[in-house]
Amino acid sequence: MVSKSPEITSAFQETQLEVDGLNVRSFGAGQGDPVVVLDTLSWGLTSVHLALAQAFRVVVLQLPGFGAGASGETSQSVKDLAGTMSKAAALSGIVGSDPTGAGKYSLVGTSFAADVALWQTIQAPEQVEALVLISPTIIRPTGLVPSGDREQIGRSLLAHPDNQETLARIDVAAIAQENESAQRLLSGGTSPVLSQETEDRLGEVQCPTLVVFGLHDKLASPEAGSILREKIPNSHLSFIYDAGHAIALERPESLAGLVVDYVTRQETFIVSQDNGVINP
Repeated sequence: MVSKSPEITSAFQETQLEVDGLNVRSFGAGQGDPVVVLDTLSWGLTSVHLALAQAFRVVVLQLPGFGAGASGETSQSVKDLAGTMSKAAALSGIVGSDPTGAGKYSLVGTSFAADVALWQTIQAPEQVEALVLISPTIIRPTGLVPSGDREQIGRSLLAHPDNQETLARIDVAAIAQENESAQRLLSGGTSPVLSQETEDRLGEVQCPTLVVFGLHDKLASPEAGSILREKIPNSHLSFIYDAGHAIALERPESLAGLVVDYVTRQETFIVSQDNGVINP
């Protein structure tokens, strides 16, 4: 099951893409400028995806090997997976009708998918017009989501793990699958070598970039946002108030509004010169 919301599910058309011997699920909707969203879909399609599709032509690409019920087959590394997702974006047809032939799109990724999106941009900068990294974990991470029951997972993902309505939306099986695939791709947990290599190459990201963290994210070290903001030349850093790592679960409206506004405005974004806290 992709989403618990019939409204959101019905808005997207699913197709299957075969890329590098892997199956990539693709969900398309909307019209306008092209936006590619990389996602594990651990929460399914959300109101954030729907908000993007109401403003742009959107393709949501699920990372192969991620999400409940997904095949365990994945690429060999984060960088390999980034190459696969770049090919999947091209096969999706998202830029097929671009009259300029430029073939560029805005790229959005969340959590581990943000790590992949960052490497996709480093490896294929000619494809990405603007980049949005939501809760990225690749720069000096504090660790992965711990395995366990819903309450344990909630304490690591949420600012308010006592919120039963939000807690109920966590799919324990999907998180377990995501952890298994992420650990394999990161070669043993947080992979400090890959984290350092990524940090060293951030200056290669030349497109307008928005980095978003929940103010109470427990999976990213406090300095991660500042490092990304400092080393990516044309970048903006924002924090979502009263949210943990899973911003789409706790503050979906604020996140959706921020991402849509940034993709629309890019370099003229309202908080382009300063760090911003989105409150409420």
